[in-house]
Amino acid sequence: MKVYYFLFLCVCCVISNGDKESEDDNKRRRLIEQLTKTRTVILDNYHLVTRQIATDVYMYRSYRTVSVIFYPIMRDVTDARFTFQSEELHLNNIGSCSPKDVIINIKHGSYPAVNPDGYDFPKYFVDPASREHIHTIELLSDGKNRTYSIRNPKPGNWYALVYIKWEDPRSQTVEQQGLVADCHTILYTDLQVKRKENIGLIDCYRGVTVDYKKLPAAFKCMSIDSTEPVSLNLTIKNTSNNNTEILFRVQSLSLPTDDNYIISCSFDPRLSNAQIITFNPFPNAWHYVQLDYVVGNATRYADCESYYLRSDLEEVDNQTTLDLMRDDKGRFFTFDYGLPTTDLQDATSLVNLTSGEVKSLRYKVNQFLDIGGNLAIEASLLMSLKYYMGYRRESKKGALLAFTEDNQFFKVVICLDIGHASVPLETGHCKFNDHVKPALFVLNSTDSETIYDRVIIPYPDSGTWYITLRLFCDEVVCPCPTSDNGTKYYVDPNALDRDEEDDIVSSNNTRQGNSACNATALLSLSSTSCLGGRCSNHGSCGLNTFGGLVMSFCSCSAGYGSWDCSDESRMDSRVYMLVSVLLLTLSNLLFFFSIYVAVIRLYYTEAMMYTFTMVFSTFYHACDAPAQVAYCITRDDVASSTGGGRIMDSPKTAVWGTPQ
Repeated sequence: MKVYYFLFLCVCCVISNGDKESEDDNKRRRLIEQLTKTRTVILDNYHLVTRQIATDVYMYRSYRTVSVIFYPIMRDVTDARFTFQSEELHLNNIGSCSPKDVIINIKHGSYPAVNPDGYDFPKYFVDPASREHIHTIELLSDGKNRTYSIRNPKPGNWYALVYIKWEDPRSQTVEQQGLVADCHTILYTDLQVKRKENIGLIDCYRGVTVDYKKLPAAFKCMSIDSTEPVSLNLTIKNTSNNNTEILFRVQSLSLPTDDNYIISCSFDPRLSNAQIITFNPFPNAWHYVQLDYVVGNATRYADCESYYLRSDLEEVDNQTTLDLMRDDKGRFFTFDYGLPTTDLQDATSLVNLTSGEVKSLRYKVNQFLDIGGNLAIEASLLMSLKYYMGYRRESKKGALLAFTEDNQFFKVVICLDIGHASVPLETGHCKFNDHVKPALFVLNSTDSETIYDRVIIPYPDSGTWYITLRLFCDEVVCPCPTSDNGTKYYVDPNALDRDEEDDIVSSNNTRQGNSACNATALLSLSSTSCLGGRCSNHGSCGLNTFGGLVMSFCSCSAGYGSWDCSDESRMDSRVYMLVSVLLLTLSNLLFFFSIYVAVIRLYYTEAMMYTFTMVFSTFYHACDAPAQVAYCITRDDVASSTGGGRIMDSPKTAVWGTPQ
């Protein structure tokens, strides 16, 4: 009979909990309805694209607790106006809710890769400053509107991360649920855009005639699928002596601005009303041409009269573009790219290079499907067997000193771009029209540390990517210390003994390098969830799903942090973790008093309940402890994960739902 009482009590508890959850949901729904009675105000000449009425916002702990908002933006947009309003929902009648700091990160093409908790990105991560700009908006959840505008945004998909500003969990106070205010943060957001009217459609390869009196004017044209330069013929008519100079700008995908353009120059139509302007385009993309009067001093702009494509390909005999093959592994964000091959085991590409040749490798990162992982790019030079056996250089006191003439010095400069291919320069930079930036890799044959390099790109942007390689030879290596009748030369005389250095420097033997050479570069492009499908040894790799969008993330334990749970700067000491676990688990021994009283009073059902509770609670807390001191009698993926997740694909991958 007592067993039936126990079952009845359990059923009543479940029903009461369900009623409480239903009541909370109804209260939350009523509050949201009250907050959303105000209609969206649409500005004149603006078009409402999308809105989300009540997005849940949580304190940042990892990417498991971020909310994701998707904004689609069409072409020809001159202003994208985002509106945000955050509010605190008070779900009980205890205390009051104070406004919280809400952070919103917006980025084009992919999810913003940020670290709000202050951890550094791991080694080999690509510099965030070299990627698409991340727009950051901060606001309070006090119910006030906040607007943010982006001028001439790129068309396509924009993504926003929303979270409450990170606070160190160690400094937060522990509060008893039900005795304090139950507050929940929500966010309203919408997007309105303003489009440019009267954009003329022209042919990039034929040119355009413009009436001076109808300036400013905007045109757009489509480039072909080629990296060949475009020569645009521009003719200005109806000019007079009173005319001012004209500003000419070109940008791909979107209208140009003062900061974003392919080229920008000015010319005086009174001197010559016909111009031929050459530039490198984005293959197979829309390009926008903007003409306007010059305001102020025209000398701050390049002169279109003398402007020409200062090509760094004059010494290039051949320029080729190869499409890489996608090798899909059938799991979330797990795929490789490589040159087409029948080898089912490896997609590593062997790229043969010769001096005077530029080779571009092209691959596509798909929107939605590919942007939630981490893309690793590795490159290395394939050296001769003698190099790896140590015959390449002489060794003295453990230091590699000399190069032999039969293995000349050379280097490979590798550039990485989205939407276009840059020109690798011998200085270790990449040039696209007048824009110069550092190269992704500069590999040279000096030693084993410089023939290999790698980067990791978190949440790669969707679009067509170009990897461009160019080989440079050691045309001149003089003057330099030499020995053995000029067959060997030393790069670092400081590594030699003083007597040996004097003998070498006093030698008159020098050697010239070669202007022609060839080499082979190994290239590997692979995408995985998290970093290599794992999070070092101090976390688990999970997938955050939000509104159909998926991203991988690392859930760290034991005070570890950073993108791959490798940062131990905030980790608790092992003694502290062990004492905490022992105090938590051994506290269950207090059940012995209840078990003893139940047994002597012949309450065997209650005694059995207390015994099971003590045993299972002890092992649960022992297994739920940090990995360094945890003890589990079963695998941790047998039980459901906290946060409403479920296990899929592998024991190490959890798909997370709404954070709890």
